[in-house]
This record gives sequence, C-alpha cells and structure tokens, in this order.
Amino acid sequence: MGNKFDIEKMPFVSELQNLKQICRPLEMLGITDFIFMRIYPDGTFIDLGTHVPWAKLFFENLYTLKYEKKDMQTHAFRDGIALWDNNPTNQIWHDGKLFSVSNGLSIAKPTNEYDDLYCFYTVSCNNILNDFYINHLDVLEQFINYFNDKAELLIKRVSKNKLILPEEYTKKAVIKTTDTPAIIENFLMEIGKHKSLSNNPYGLTFKELECLTWLCAGKSAAETGLILNRSKRTIETHINNMKIKLNCHKISSLIYTATAHGLVPNKESKN
Repeated sequence: MGNKFDIEKMPFVSELQNLKQICRPLEMLGITDFIFMRIYPDGTFIDLGTHVPWAKLFFENLYTLKYEKKDMQTHAFRDGIALWDNNPTNQIWHDGKLFSVSNGLSIAKPTNEYDDLYCFYTVSCNNILNDFYINHLDVLEQFINYFNDKAELLIKRVSKNKLILPEEYTKKAVIKTTDTPAIIENFLMEIGKHKSLSNNPYGLTFKELECLTWLCAGKSAAETGLILNRSKRTIETHINNMKIKLNCHKISSLIYTATAHGLVPNKESKN
C-alpha cells in the first residue's frame, strides 16, 4: 500500500473485464462507463473504473498534485447527488473531456466506515441523459444495489491493496461554492424588504415563490426539485397550488402571470 505503483497492475486495468461485465446492463440506458471509489477515514482508497485512459491520467495528476483540494473534496453535491455539467470548474471532470467524457452523474453514499462514490457517464454525448438521471434516480439506486451485490468479491480483492491519497488532498479545505438555493433565499429576503412577498396579494408562500423563480428560469418540475432538494411530487403540488391562487390552468400561463405582476425577476429588465 502506498503512492508508488505500476499503473498496468492497478485494479482499473487488471480487473477491467470483470468490472465491465458487471456494468454491462448500463449500456441499455445509454450509460457507457462507470466509476466506483471507496474512501476510508485514514486517507486510503480503492478505485475501479471502465475507462482506462482517463483513469491513467487521473492517477498521474493525482500523485503529481496537479489537482486542487476542491477537485478532490467536492463534486458540487446536493443531497449526495452531483450533475457534472453543474460543476464545470472541477479539473477532474475537465480532464475527462479530453476523452469525450460527458453527461456524468455522481452519487455519494457515506457510511461510518467509508464513503462510497458511484459515477455514471458516457463517452458519446447524449443530451437526454441528464434528464434521464433527474427523472429516474430510483433506477440508478437499483443499479447501485445490484453493483454492491455483484461486485462484493471484486471489492474485497481490491481492498487488500488500498492506495493512499496524498496528504495534500486529505487536509480539510475551506471550499467556497455557489449555493444557489441560498442565493435565491437571500434575494427573495432582500426584495422582500421593499415588497412584502410573504403578504403578496396572491397569498403565495415562500416555498411556492422559490419554486416559481426556477420555473420562470426555464426549469422543469423535476429539475426544480433536484435544485431545491425536494421531490418532484412536492414541486408539482406547489405548482398546482399556485395555479389555483393565480387562476391559471397551464404552467405557461403561471409563468406569464408571475412575470407580469413582478413576482419574479424580469430578465428583460436587467442591463
């Protein structure tokens, strides 16, 4: 166990065919590649992946300290889920683009003993894959359960020769990230000083206004739910309530009415 390694003997090379066999069902969903990482509290970890060239570059950059701490310590997670397209500054994902990697999603599963990371992506751009992720997270969760069962022996083998993360990446970093929901909350509070949104003539609640802001920005109910860390059903309930309060029958009418009455920022009013 250590930082020096023969890259050709690493698990992502030696166990490649075994891992690909387990991950073969993902191809039915348009997901061509998969990464599994398990990180232990002592800074050791194991790594399995189906894309060898990208994995080689990752380890070369990892052990020459070419990544920033934030690249290793955050994936812009929200409720354990991260869309790579929402985190364009991460150097690891940026490196992946050298190999046409796109449409990625990470799901983190922390436990008391270790943190597991499951990454789904494709090497052939699939513009509908992100929508699939948002609307079918339950399907990916089922695959994770399937993977944990099928890869149990594989993970045990690999765990006998754990790698060590460079100390540079194991130190806790103060990471400044854009917390969009917090920004919206502060925004609504700020403009609420001049116009009481909580007492608006339509009786919209703060959560309904928060939801409405994202709908007017072009987001679907599913996307809004992922952004606000709420279920799609909860967002749809907010939408139905707002339709009743604003006497609208369609989302398009709801958005038009909200914009016309100044309930959300009007993009045309920006300089």
